[in-house]
Amino acid sequence: MSTLDTALKQASEDLRWVGDAIARVGPAGTLSKESNEFFQMSHQLAVQLEHAKALLPVREIALNSLLTFPSQDSRKSPGLFLFNGTDVTFKVGRYLLFQNYSVTSWALYDTISKVSGILCGNDELSKNPAKPAKLYEDFLQGKNNVGARVRDHLKGAYGWPIAVSYKIRNWLAHDGHYNDGQYQQGSDLFKYDSPGNAGEFEMSDVAWDIVLRNCKGDPSQTRLTPFPDVKANLATGLQACHAEADEAVAFLLSWSAGIARLQATILFRRDAGGPTRFSP
Repeated sequence: MSTLDTALKQASEDLRWVGDAIARVGPAGTLSKESNEFFQMSHQLAVQLEHAKALLPVREIALNSLLTFPSQDSRKSPGLFLFNGTDVTFKVGRYLLFQNYSVTSWALYDTISKVSGILCGNDELSKNPAKPAKLYEDFLQGKNNVGARVRDHLKGAYGWPIAVSYKIRNWLAHDGHYNDGQYQQGSDLFKYDSPGNAGEFEMSDVAWDIVLRNCKGDPSQTRLTPFPDVKANLATGLQACHAEADEAVAFLLSWSAGIARLQATILFRRDAGGPTRFSP
Protein backbone atom coordinates (compact mmCIF):
# COMPACT_ATOMS: atom_id res chain seq x y z
CA MET A 1 0.00 0.00 0.00
CA SER A 2 1.41 3.39 -1.01
CA THR A 3 1.94 6.33 1.35
CA LEU A 4 -0.97 8.19 -0.24
CA ASP A 5 -3.23 5.14 -0.14
CA THR A 6 -2.48 4.76 3.58
CA ALA A 7 -3.04 8.47 4.23
CA LEU A 8 -6.40 8.47 2.44
CA LYS A 9 -7.54 5.43 4.40
CA GLN A 10 -6.49 6.88 7.76
CA ALA A 11 -7.93 10.32 7.05
CA SER A 12 -11.27 8.78 6.07
CA GLU A 13 -11.29 6.80 9.32
CA ASP A 14 -10.42 9.91 11.35
CA LEU A 15 -13.20 11.93 9.75
CA ARG A 16 -15.77 9.19 10.18
CA TRP A 17 -14.75 8.98 13.85
CA VAL A 18 -15.38 12.72 14.20
CA GLY A 19 -18.75 12.42 12.47
CA ASP A 20 -19.83 9.57 14.74
CA ALA A 21 -18.60 11.44 17.82
CA ILE A 22 -20.54 14.64 17.07
CA ALA A 23 -23.63 12.55 16.40
CA ARG A 24 -23.31 10.96 19.85
CA VAL A 25 -22.99 14.35 21.51
CA GLY A 26 -26.13 15.45 19.70
CA PRO A 27 -28.17 18.58 20.44
CA ALA A 28 -27.09 18.58 24.09
CA GLY A 29 -23.60 19.72 23.13
CA THR A 30 -22.39 23.11 24.30
CA LEU A 31 -20.18 24.05 21.34
CA SER A 32 -21.11 26.94 19.07
CA LYS A 33 -23.25 26.56 15.96
CA GLU A 34 -20.19 27.20 13.79
CA SER A 35 -18.18 24.51 15.55
CA ASN A 36 -20.95 21.97 15.20
CA GLU A 37 -21.39 22.75 11.52
CA PHE A 38 -17.68 22.21 10.97
CA PHE A 39 -17.59 18.84 12.71
CA GLN A 40 -20.83 17.74 11.07
CA MET A 41 -19.15 17.99 7.66
CA SER A 42 -16.82 15.12 8.58
CA HIS A 43 -18.80 12.22 7.11
CA GLN A 44 -19.25 14.09 3.82
CA LEU A 45 -15.53 14.84 3.64
CA ALA A 46 -14.71 11.19 4.35
CA VAL A 47 -16.88 10.15 1.41
CA GLN A 48 -15.02 12.58 -0.86
CA LEU A 49 -11.70 11.05 0.19
CA GLU A 50 -13.00 7.55 -0.47
CA HIS A 51 -13.96 8.62 -3.99
CA ALA A 52 -10.48 10.12 -4.40
CA LYS A 53 -8.89 6.86 -3.25
CA ALA A 54 -10.71 5.09 -6.07
CA LEU A 55 -8.66 7.17 -8.54
CA LEU A 56 -5.40 5.50 -7.49
CA PRO A 57 -5.92 2.30 -9.52
CA VAL A 58 -7.28 4.39 -12.41
CA ARG A 59 -4.07 6.40 -12.45
CA GLU A 60 -1.96 3.23 -12.24
CA ILE A 61 -3.69 1.81 -15.30
CA ALA A 62 -3.23 5.12 -17.14
CA LEU A 63 0.51 5.07 -16.37
CA ASN A 64 0.97 1.44 -17.40
CA SER A 65 -0.91 2.07 -20.65
CA LEU A 66 1.34 5.05 -21.36
CA LEU A 67 4.59 3.22 -20.68
CA THR A 68 3.63 0.24 -22.88
CA PHE A 69 2.08 2.24 -25.72
CA PRO A 70 5.22 2.32 -27.95
CA SER A 71 4.98 -1.49 -28.24
CA GLN A 72 1.29 -1.53 -29.20
CA ASP A 73 1.72 -1.80 -32.96
CA SER A 74 -1.48 -2.23 -34.92
CA ARG A 75 -1.73 -5.63 -36.58
CA LYS A 76 -4.17 -4.33 -39.18
CA SER A 77 -2.64 -0.98 -40.06
CA PRO A 78 1.15 -0.80 -40.42
CA GLY A 79 2.57 2.39 -38.98
CA LEU A 80 -0.35 2.89 -36.59
CA PHE A 81 -0.79 1.95 -32.93
CA LEU A 82 -3.61 0.44 -30.94
CA PHE A 83 -5.37 2.76 -28.49
CA ASN A 84 -8.47 1.39 -26.74
CA GLY A 85 -9.26 -0.81 -29.71
CA THR A 86 -8.74 2.01 -32.24
CA ASP A 87 -5.84 2.42 -34.67
CA VAL A 88 -4.22 5.83 -34.19
CA THR A 89 -0.98 7.58 -35.03
CA PHE A 90 1.71 7.49 -32.39
CA LYS A 91 1.34 11.24 -31.83
CA VAL A 92 -2.40 11.03 -31.16
CA GLY A 93 -2.22 8.01 -28.88
CA ARG A 94 0.72 9.40 -26.91
CA TYR A 95 -1.10 12.67 -26.32
CA LEU A 96 -4.30 10.97 -25.13
CA LEU A 97 -2.40 8.70 -22.75
CA PHE A 98 -0.33 11.52 -21.27
CA GLN A 99 -3.50 13.54 -20.80
CA ASN A 100 -5.24 10.62 -19.07
CA TYR A 101 -2.35 10.08 -16.69
CA SER A 102 -1.72 13.74 -15.88
CA VAL A 103 -5.32 14.87 -15.53
CA THR A 104 -6.23 11.86 -13.36
CA SER A 105 -3.32 12.65 -11.05
CA TRP A 106 -4.46 16.23 -10.64
CA ALA A 107 -8.09 15.25 -10.12
CA LEU A 108 -6.77 13.28 -7.15
CA TYR A 109 -4.71 16.19 -5.85
CA ASP A 110 -7.59 18.65 -6.31
CA THR A 111 -9.95 16.53 -4.20
CA ILE A 112 -7.41 16.06 -1.42
CA SER A 113 -6.55 19.77 -1.43
CA LYS A 114 -10.23 20.73 -1.28
CA VAL A 115 -10.80 18.56 1.80
CA SER A 116 -7.55 19.68 3.43
CA GLY A 117 -8.42 23.32 2.78
CA ILE A 118 -11.72 22.92 4.62
CA LEU A 119 -9.99 21.24 7.55
CA CYS A 120 -6.92 23.45 7.99
CA GLY A 121 -7.21 26.56 5.82
CA ASN A 122 -7.84 30.06 7.10
CA ASP A 123 -11.44 31.34 7.20
CA GLU A 124 -11.31 32.79 3.70
CA LEU A 125 -10.07 29.53 2.22
CA SER A 126 -11.99 27.01 4.32
CA LYS A 127 -15.40 28.71 4.31
CA ASN A 128 -15.68 29.51 0.61
CA PRO A 129 -17.29 26.52 -1.18
CA ALA A 130 -17.30 28.46 -4.46
CA LYS A 131 -13.49 28.37 -4.52
CA PRO A 132 -12.11 25.06 -3.27
CA ALA A 133 -8.49 25.07 -2.10
CA LYS A 134 -5.89 24.08 -4.70
CA LEU A 135 -2.51 22.48 -4.07
CA TYR A 136 -0.43 24.66 -6.38
CA GLU A 137 -2.29 27.98 -6.18
CA ASP A 138 -3.25 28.04 -2.50
CA PHE A 139 -1.00 25.75 -0.49
CA LEU A 140 2.20 26.49 -2.43
CA GLN A 141 1.77 29.95 -3.96
CA GLY A 142 -0.77 31.52 -1.62
CA LYS A 143 0.41 33.32 1.49
CA ASN A 144 -1.23 33.12 4.93
CA ASN A 145 -3.68 30.41 3.81
CA VAL A 146 -2.49 27.89 6.39
CA GLY A 147 -0.27 28.13 9.47
CA ALA A 148 1.97 25.82 11.49
CA ARG A 149 4.74 26.15 8.86
CA VAL A 150 2.81 23.84 6.54
CA ARG A 151 3.52 25.98 3.49
CA ASP A 152 7.23 25.98 4.32
CA HIS A 153 7.23 22.19 4.56
CA LEU A 154 5.33 21.72 1.30
CA LYS A 155 7.11 24.34 -0.76
CA GLY A 156 10.62 23.67 0.47
CA ALA A 157 10.48 19.89 0.12
CA TYR A 158 8.08 19.36 -2.80
CA GLY A 159 7.57 22.70 -4.55
CA TRP A 160 9.60 21.96 -7.67
CA PRO A 161 8.21 18.54 -8.69
CA ILE A 162 4.67 19.80 -8.01
CA ALA A 163 5.27 22.91 -10.12
CA VAL A 164 6.69 20.91 -13.04
CA SER A 165 3.81 18.43 -12.94
CA TYR A 166 1.26 21.24 -12.69
CA LYS A 167 2.65 23.10 -15.70
CA ILE A 168 2.72 19.91 -17.78
CA ARG A 169 -0.89 19.18 -16.74
CA ASN A 170 -1.93 22.65 -17.89
CA TRP A 171 -0.19 22.18 -21.23
CA LEU A 172 -1.91 18.81 -21.82
CA ALA A 173 -5.32 20.01 -20.62
CA HIS A 174 -5.35 23.42 -22.31
CA ASP A 175 -2.82 23.65 -25.15
CA GLY A 176 -2.93 20.23 -26.79
CA HIS A 177 0.04 19.12 -28.89
CA TYR A 178 1.30 22.61 -29.41
CA ASN A 179 1.78 25.70 -27.28
CA ASP A 180 0.46 28.62 -29.30
CA GLY A 181 3.25 31.04 -28.53
CA GLN A 182 1.74 32.97 -25.64
CA TYR A 183 5.12 32.64 -23.96
CA GLN A 184 6.88 34.42 -26.86
CA GLN A 185 7.85 31.25 -28.69
CA GLY A 186 5.52 28.35 -29.45
CA SER A 187 6.55 24.74 -29.66
CA ASP A 188 5.45 21.16 -30.01
CA LEU A 189 5.47 19.45 -26.64
CA PHE A 190 7.53 16.51 -27.88
CA LYS A 191 10.72 16.37 -29.89
CA TYR A 192 9.64 13.43 -32.07
CA ASP A 193 6.28 12.33 -33.46
CA SER A 194 7.11 8.69 -34.07
CA PRO A 195 8.61 5.84 -32.02
CA GLY A 196 11.66 3.79 -32.78
CA ASN A 197 14.24 5.89 -30.99
CA ALA A 198 15.26 6.58 -27.42
CA GLY A 199 13.37 9.87 -27.45
CA GLU A 200 9.78 8.63 -27.79
CA PHE A 201 8.79 10.62 -24.71
CA GLU A 202 11.44 13.34 -24.99
CA MET A 203 10.21 16.94 -24.77
CA SER A 204 11.35 19.50 -27.33
CA ASP A 205 13.99 21.97 -26.19
CA VAL A 206 11.65 24.95 -26.52
CA ALA A 207 8.82 23.17 -24.69
CA TRP A 208 11.06 22.38 -21.73
CA ASP A 209 12.26 25.99 -21.69
CA ILE A 210 8.64 27.19 -21.61
CA VAL A 211 7.91 24.93 -18.64
CA LEU A 212 11.01 26.10 -16.77
CA ARG A 213 10.30 29.77 -17.36
CA ASN A 214 6.72 29.49 -16.14
CA CYS A 215 7.18 27.30 -13.08
CA LYS A 216 6.68 29.40 -9.97
CA GLY A 217 9.23 27.54 -7.95
CA ASP A 218 12.90 26.91 -7.40
CA PRO A 219 14.74 23.76 -8.57
CA SER A 220 16.20 23.51 -5.07
CA GLN A 221 12.70 22.89 -3.66
CA THR A 222 12.90 19.10 -3.79
CA ARG A 223 14.06 16.13 -1.77
CA LEU A 224 15.17 14.28 -4.90
CA THR A 225 18.91 14.15 -5.53
CA PRO A 226 19.48 14.10 -8.42
CA PHE A 227 16.22 15.40 -9.82
CA PRO A 228 14.93 13.21 -12.67
CA ASP A 229 15.53 14.27 -16.26
CA VAL A 230 11.93 15.16 -17.06
CA LYS A 231 12.85 16.60 -20.46
CA ALA A 232 14.51 13.37 -21.65
CA ASN A 233 11.54 11.19 -20.67
CA LEU A 234 8.33 12.93 -19.72
CA ALA A 235 6.64 9.64 -18.76
CA THR A 236 9.14 8.54 -16.12
CA GLY A 237 9.78 12.17 -15.17
CA LEU A 238 6.10 12.74 -14.36
CA GLN A 239 6.01 9.43 -12.53
CA ALA A 240 8.80 10.67 -10.25
CA CYS A 241 7.15 14.09 -9.80
CA HIS A 242 3.83 12.48 -8.92
CA ALA A 243 5.48 10.25 -6.34
CA GLU A 244 6.74 13.41 -4.64
CA ALA A 245 3.37 15.17 -4.98
CA ASP A 246 1.72 12.07 -3.48
CA GLU A 247 3.97 12.33 -0.45
CA ALA A 248 3.22 16.05 -0.14
CA VAL A 249 -0.56 15.69 -0.20
CA ALA A 250 -0.36 12.64 2.08
CA PHE A 251 1.42 14.85 4.63
CA LEU A 252 -1.11 17.65 4.17
CA LEU A 253 -4.10 15.33 4.48
CA SER A 254 -2.78 13.30 7.41
CA TRP A 255 -1.97 16.46 9.33
CA SER A 256 -5.27 18.23 8.64
CA ALA A 257 -7.53 15.22 9.31
CA GLY A 258 -5.49 14.29 12.38
CA ILE A 259 -5.84 17.83 13.73
CA ALA A 260 -9.61 17.73 13.18
CA ARG A 261 -9.82 14.50 15.18
CA LEU A 262 -7.64 15.94 17.94
CA GLN A 263 -9.82 19.05 18.11
CA ALA A 264 -12.91 16.86 18.48
CA THR A 265 -11.22 14.69 21.10
CA ILE A 266 -10.44 17.72 23.26
CA LEU A 267 -13.66 19.66 22.73
CA PHE A 268 -16.18 16.83 23.02
CA ARG A 269 -14.95 15.59 26.42
CA ARG A 270 -16.89 18.20 28.32
CA ASP A 271 -20.22 17.22 26.78
CA ALA A 272 -19.42 13.53 27.06
CA GLY A 273 -18.81 13.77 30.78
CA GLY A 274 -15.12 12.93 30.71
CA PRO A 275 -12.20 11.75 28.57
CA THR A 276 -12.99 8.03 28.34
CA ARG A 277 -15.58 8.18 25.65
CA PHE A 278 -13.60 10.36 23.27
CA SER A 279 -10.03 9.18 23.61
CA PRO A 280 -7.93 9.75 20.45
